[in-house]
Amino acid sequence: MSESTETRGLSGQYIQAGGRKIRYYEEGEGENLLMIHGIGQAMYTFRRNVHALSEYCRVITVDLIGHGLSDKPDCAYTIDDFTEMLVDFIDAMELKELVLAGFSTGGIIALNLAVKHPDLIRKLVLLTPGGLTKTCPATLRRAAKPLLSDFVFTFFRPHTVRKVLLEAYYDPRMASKSVVNHYFKVLSHHDNLDACLRALAAWNDSAVMDSLSLVKAPVYLFWGEDDTWHPLSMMERFEDELPDVYSATFGECGHLPHEEHAEEFNKKLIEIVTSGD
Repeated sequence: MSESTETRGLSGQYIQAGGRKIRYYEEGEGENLLMIHGIGQAMYTFRRNVHALSEYCRVITVDLIGHGLSDKPDCAYTIDDFTEMLVDFIDAMELKELVLAGFSTGGIIALNLAVKHPDLIRKLVLLTPGGLTKTCPATLRRAAKPLLSDFVFTFFRPHTVRKVLLEAYYDPRMASKSVVNHYFKVLSHHDNLDACLRALAAWNDSAVMDSLSLVKAPVYLFWGEDDTWHPLSMMERFEDELPDVYSATFGECGHLPHEEHAEEFNKKLIEIVTSGD
């Protein structure tokens, strides 16, 4: 991946979905693959994946409401709010028989969509799915508490982002200046940071986790063996309760396997998307 691509990320375009302007990026032809980022991110997190994947399928990534350059509606930003937005987006894009890939909190949103709209999903790919844990960075855990969220607003700076990324990556070199600046840019706009804080405060994935046995699509689960945000032990519940699950781990890898081990992950995802059911 060239430095120029790393710096510019994905430009994207816009579509009206459910009365909201949604930014998305698509590239390639063939089977439909939709990739969902986590709370506090944007489509930028898939910068190392989209171009390689597009040689084998039609890959689409999208900024969730309240994130990136998509609209920021006045809502609570619950899991159901994000799910409703995605259903509207899928309808507006006329997407069918999706392979849906979700990262971290985006993985929980993807699970919720798969449970409530099983007819839309052909296969489900989950990358270190889950919400806030006791081992997540203190900055994120404070942000989820309304009384402390003003602290995050006041002291949010690029070095805050760098500190969080250093806890997310296994390899500290991944937290380069350009990556830190891009992640900071996503959240530096007041409305984006506000939406992120609302989403963290409203986060409750208990209903989704209690519905794992209802997922009809085959699930492909990926985890970093050195993930301190979502420890490897969290895999067990997904492996035990999902009816049709395949799992794989990445050594020397933290919370973002699609970024740290992009080439290996891309190969696995290409096989998932292009293989028959």
